Order: sequence, then structure tokens, then C-alpha cells
Amino acid sequence: MKNKIVLGLLIISGAFLYAGCADKVDFKDIRDRLKQRENKDRDIKDCAELGLNFKDACITIDGKTGYVDANCDCVTKETDKRFDCAELGLNFKDACTTRDGKIGYVDANCDCVTKETDKRFDCPELRLNFKDACVTADGKRGYIDTNCDCVIRQ
Repeated sequence: MKNKIVLGLLIISGAFLYAGCADKVDFKDIRDRLKQRENKDRDIKDCAELGLNFKDACITIDGKTGYVDANCDCVTKETDKRFDCAELGLNFKDACTTRDGKIGYVDANCDCVTKETDKRFDCPELRLNFKDACVTADGKRGYIDTNCDCVIRQ
């Protein structure tokens, strides 16, 4: 008898539970309310006066591209102070490779230039020294001057 009463109570409570949850309008209403709240949260901006959130891209007063910082200011990204030439990631006199594949060093203009390794010549590109004999472009004999030009003896 006791089992029949427990079984009957379970059947009745199950029927109430089913009837209470069978109304899908309640589920839809709850889901719609949650979506509305989510959309409202998305519309709130960290910096309302700019209409942007922190770390969003922006344009500074001087026209440079920047980002919104924690103070709601549009600032540009600071350059890396660890290197003399931040765009190369190198310091002055560091070793580098030129565009044509030669080993060089970084000069004061942040350019990679080749090392003058051949000190045997005053004019290494001509492979001649000052006052060495040479032939001018028009075929006359001359000598190398201090500007590494072949000039005619006068």
C-alpha cells in the first residue's frame, strides 16, 4: 500500500511539472529578455564621448593612427626605446645584411651599409691609390686624385 501511495504522488508531481514546463512562451520570453540585456551591454562603450572602447583604433589630432588608452585619449603607439633603429630592431654599428646580401653595419641614418674592409687602397671601388696611373674615359693617361677621380696630368 505504501508503494502505491508513493507511486501515485510521483505520477501527480510529474504531471504538474510537465504542465508547468510545457508552456514554451515562458522559455521564449526568458530567452528574449536575456538577448536584450546582452545587446544593451554591447552598446555601452568604455569611452562614451568617443563612442569607442579601450584599445579601439582611432585617429589622433595630428592625423596619425592610434588607439584609445585607459584615459579615453587617442594616442599613438610609442616606439621601442631599446633600439636606436626601432624599425630594424638594431642599434647603431650592429651587424646587418644589405639588400644585395652583403654583410654590413647600421649607420647613424639607420641604413645598412657595407664595411670598408679593404684598407690597402685609397679608392677601394677602383682598387687604386692616390697618384696611381689610370686612363680617363676619353683614353688619355692620368692619375688618381684625392676624390678618386682619374685626372690628366697638367
